[in-house]
Amino acid sequence: MSTTGFPMEALWEYAPEAPEGRLTKTGPYYVSRWGGIVLRGRPEGGRVVTALTILQCGPGKNPAMRVKMLGAPPKALCESISVVPPGKVKSVAGNDYHLLGQSTGWTVVDFAQQVGGMNFHLLPPAAGSEKPSWGSWGITNLGAVFHDEDGKHVFMAPDETVKLTDRVSFEVTPGMEAEQFRLILMGAAMSKWKQ
Repeated sequence: MSTTGFPMEALWEYAPEAPEGRLTKTGPYYVSRWGGIVLRGRPEGGRVVTALTILQCGPGKNPAMRVKMLGAPPKALCESISVVPPGKVKSVAGNDYHLLGQSTGWTVVDFAQQVGGMNFHLLPPAAGSEKPSWGSWGITNLGAVFHDEDGKHVFMAPDETVKLTDRVSFEVTPGMEAEQFRLILMGAAMSKWKQ
């Protein structure tokens, strides 16, 4: 259940490894205020690239029309949202996403949680403190790659190279397809088996 009144994908703070947003090498950049999500960041040209996307819908810079999501924005996402009055919560389900709207803006919800009396039965919570395994890897409907580590969902930065075995590594691409990711994991499992 939400401890803040917001989805776990909505509120972010800098990770201890990136004080005040400074990050000199690829590593943890944002952590969710609740819910155990870590976003790895990759420095690029004076900014940091993460799996977090913030899309401004409608004219102007009205925060009530801003959408936060993990992954690439789907087409026509902005057509689903409107300003939500204070004290109200609105839920919209699309083909590949589930939106939760509040007066402060919108969030694409990816993980199982309860917010504002609404239950979201989506991706399961992060596993316990076991080492990453093949089953601990996952991908959101919007193509953000993560693995569960020490009870947290750890999201890879776009264009980050991830080494799965001595023989298999891959580059995280924004909006990666679930089937493409499944084939990468199968290839890694097979390469481990053939050793």
